[in-house]
Amino acid sequence: MYDIDLRDVFANRQEELRVRLARARSLPHPTSAGDEGEEGWTEVLRDFLPRRYDVARHRFVIDAEGRVSQQQDIVIYDGQFAPTFLVLGETQFIPVESVYAVLEVKTTMNRETVVYAGEKAASVRRLTHSPGKVLIYTGELVERAPIRPIAGLLCHDSDWADPFGEHFADALAGLSDDARLDMGCVALKGAFSVGVDAVVSADTDRALIAFCVALFDLLQKLGNAPGIDAIKYGKELWSHHDTSATDSSDAADD
Repeated sequence: MYDIDLRDVFANRQEELRVRLARARSLPHPTSAGDEGEEGWTEVLRDFLPRRYDVARHRFVIDAEGRVSQQQDIVIYDGQFAPTFLVLGETQFIPVESVYAVLEVKTTMNRETVVYAGEKAASVRRLTHSPGKVLIYTGELVERAPIRPIAGLLCHDSDWADPFGEHFADALAGLSDDARLDMGCVALKGAFSVGVDAVVSADTDRALIAFCVALFDLLQKLGNAPGIDAIKYGKELWSHHDTSATDSSDAADD
């Protein structure tokens, strides 16, 4: 038996994640810089998070009433309860019940990008949840409570000299409850997590690993995503017939 310094473990993982993000950003893409950033962050999250969490880019979130969110840069969701039949053309929709987190990716963090990330998150949080019942180990069918998706902002750099100082606090304070950001990372400046009473931050040399660990902690606290009420999503597929009424011709024969 021997001891290990967890700081060394985290420092090593930080470097692995940093290299992965830098590699993704440096690859030639026939797309915008924003798309390159999304691909890099998606690779980092897929590399870090357990396989139970699916990570997808450019997805819309939908509810059983057909209301759709704004397009999300990155969605972390439970693939077990996110059926693939919600597709229109090349667009795949993720049911809101299955969504754990939505993350906005921007090149630079400033007031505008903080507000924009909040608006995108609010468009998901305002959707209506229609959880279905799932079978648990006791043999019971239970309906789990809906989860409130985590909202975050991922950037390469920040316009603010003090990235998590007064200007950042003012931008966060102006967000509505539905638009509230929970956490984020600025690769060149650090990471942040928004608590009930304060914002905590991590320095640049441990930003990526600090963000990923904090994200995983929040995901664990959400627990399992509820199942979806698939019949409610597919209600337009069915015709309803009144089986209680007696056919008039049968009544005449009696």
